[in-house]
Amino acid sequence: EQIRTNIFEILSDGTGSIKDGSLMMTESYIPTQHKEVYASMEEYQQGAMSSLKSMFRPSKTNQRDKKTKDIERTVVISDFNNNSFFCEIIIKETTTKNDVLSDDLKSNEIILGYLPCSAATFGPTTLFSLVKKGGLIIESELKSFDENDVYGCSRSNNDYLPVDAKKGPVQLIRRGRCTFDKKACISRLKNNAEAIIVINSDEDTLFVMAGSNAYQEYGFSSDDELPVSILVTKDDGEKMLGILRRHDNHTEEENQTYIKAVVKLRPQMDLETYENVQKTERQWPHIIVKDNSFRILAKNGWGADVTRSENTSSKSDNWKLLMLTHPYG
Repeated sequence: EQIRTNIFEILSDGTGSIKDGSLMMTESYIPTQHKEVYASMEEYQQGAMSSLKSMFRPSKTNQRDKKTKDIERTVVISDFNNNSFFCEIIIKETTTKNDVLSDDLKSNEIILGYLPCSAATFGPTTLFSLVKKGGLIIESELKSFDENDVYGCSRSNNDYLPVDAKKGPVQLIRRGRCTFDKKACISRLKNNAEAIIVINSDEDTLFVMAGSNAYQEYGFSSDDELPVSILVTKDDGEKMLGILRRHDNHTEEENQTYIKAVVKLRPQMDLETYENVQKTERQWPHIIVKDNSFRILAKNGWGADVTRSENTSSKSDNWKLLMLTHPYG
């Protein structure tokens, strides 16, 4: 009961209510090692609460709590019509620039990392567009920002490419100085970017990026013409920049490979499908949304159920959070 009460306080930020909205983002931090031994029930409860808090509230320092530093990280965006999509970046080294998309790893490719991301609420990553298209996948060469314009906000018309320019890169850009959709507009015009990856200024925080209808100012007929726009944590952004720096430091003779990024927004499986696939192939967390509630099923058979009920005696709604177990973990 005490653990459940504390989780509710964490989710509601101590206000006693959770804000309503048309979109939510679930960020899952799942410990993959369990080595703690507790001498008493009191010590166990303290340890359990410390672990739960670190899972629901990201650390403000560069290093996570030692109990959760070895983790799997997954981000799911969802609406209240039960549509959910995983946001993921795959970084790989390859000997070719071809753009043939495939879920199979080719013999000339090396996977360098998998990183979680958060998709923007403008452009091709709106939930309306994702539902209509069944998700999306973008693959192109990963490029760092221009050192003279790390925020991607320069508006010089002389830098703009012709409309028929060849397919562009997945462009890294730092957060700040201008709106997110302005960064997307400028990156399309200057580099014909297929996607932009915005590096957050916080080490381990993600949020959902909103737009300001900047596409009209830059001459686009709709924001569907903008590149895919996603956000990563500062830590993950620095990892990608480090990969590019190490790659660029190779000699010309050695440097016959390319660093590419694959941006995936893939729909979650139907729950019924879980019974027919191996446990290792099941995707976590799994989100189930109904009119006044949402359920988050996590790995290892646990989950949370959040239900809203109208409070006629006050202006705010009541929310009830319950921890639960499920048979799919």
